[in-house]
Amino acid sequence: MDAGPRYSEERKTEILKAYFERPGMRGIARIFGVARQTLAGWLKEEADKHPDLEATLADVPDGQDVLEYDELQHFVKKAKSAGSGR
Repeated sequence: MDAGPRYSEERKTEILKAYFERPGMRGIARIFGVARQTLAGWLKEEADKHPDLEATLADVPDGQDVLEYDELQHFVKKAKSAGSGR
């Protein structure tokens, strides 16, 4: 029994690249004719290739302040607008 179409590594890479441009799984399924279950399996395979999030975070000594990027960006934008006379 045939399990359905097989995709070359090149085609699979092309489809995954398109997914990472954020059209959504349903959009990818319609555009490329790939089943959402197949795409979900490929995404899981990709995720399994990368370390867990906890392993990628820097260790920060206790008591040391950590500034989140979005907080920093907000502060910089606020400082810019205050300095420009707005």
